[in-house]
Amino acid sequence: MDWTELLNWTEYSKMFIGLLVMLDPLTSLVFVSALMSNHTPAEKRRDNFAAVATFVVAMLVFGFFGVRFLAIFGISIEAFQVAGGIMIMFYGLSMMGLITLPSLSSESLEESGGSVGIIPMGIPMMAGPGSITTIIIYSGLHDSMAHMILLVAVVFSVAAVMLLAFTVWSRLSQYVDPTVVNVMARITGLILAAIAVEFVLDGVMAHNVVHGMH
Repeated sequence: MDWTELLNWTEYSKMFIGLLVMLDPLTSLVFVSALMSNHTPAEKRRDNFAAVATFVVAMLVFGFFGVRFLAIFGISIEAFQVAGGIMIMFYGLSMMGLITLPSLSSESLEESGGSVGIIPMGIPMMAGPGSITTIIIYSGLHDSMAHMILLVAVVFSVAAVMLLAFTVWSRLSQYVDPTVVNVMARITGLILAAIAVEFVLDGVMAHNVVHGMH
């Protein structure tokens, strides 16, 4: 097995940071706090775990089969990377308060039924379009088992961070100033926008290289 991908640790660190920013922990924690305001501690722990487990399963499915799914429709990974980068940019702009994206209403959440840890926390709050796009893009960068193992490690690392954040937040939320959350959301939005631009540029460059060879 070729483990040379380990030498390019910045690629996986960017994926780790990108997924965390995509999940928008600060906004997610505020959302979760409101969603489970009437839940008991045991119910909160159950839903937190269900959300993280749902995220992991969804990421692994799209990580291993996302590229093959694109091939069925004749979509190149370069085109998907550009489209994904543009979409991710909207999330970054939304986090900076420059635009407003549609969101699930409280009524639709109540009508969805089942554990809120699966829907909407797991899907689409965590395993949403942005994070799914990210895992598909990164899974197509290399074709090796070592690369996929490292992707799985990143996904589990992100899941562990989010589970820890959910657990700690339930105890600290009452002491956090909303202004601080608002400022941090804008900073992380700027980081996400920068990652989105890099996705687009890399996709365009890869497309030019591929077509330049023909």
